[in-house]
Amino acid sequence: RLMIYVCRWCFEGLAVNEFEGLEFERPMRPGMRRPGKPLTGDEALERVSIVNGSVKRALLVELGLLGFFYIQTLGALLRGAPKFATMEHIVEADAREIEEVKVVVT
Repeated sequence: RLMIYVCRWCFEGLAVNEFEGLEFERPMRPGMRRPGKPLTGDEALERVSIVNGSVKRALLVELGLLGFFYIQTLGALLRGAPKFATMEHIVEADAREIEEVKVVVT
C-alpha cells in the first residue's frame, strides 16, 4: 500500500513538471469549421485529479517517505542483529583446568 503512495507522488511531481503552462492544439475533425478552444496543461492536470499540485510539495512528501522507510529499515536491522556472548579474560587457574580437560578429552 505504501508503494502505491510513493508512485502517486512520483506521478504527480512528474505530471505537474511536464504539463504546467503547456497549451495543446486540438486537431480539426471532419465537418468542423474551426478548431475548438486549445486545451491547457492545467486542464489536463485537472482531468487526472491533480489540482493545486506542485513539484516542491511532491518532492517534500517523497523525501518524508524516504526518511520513514530508512528509519524502518534501520530499526529492522538493529532488532535482527546477531547477539554474541561477551568474552571474559581467562586467569591462570582456569587456563590449567582447560588444559586438563583437553588432555582428558583427547
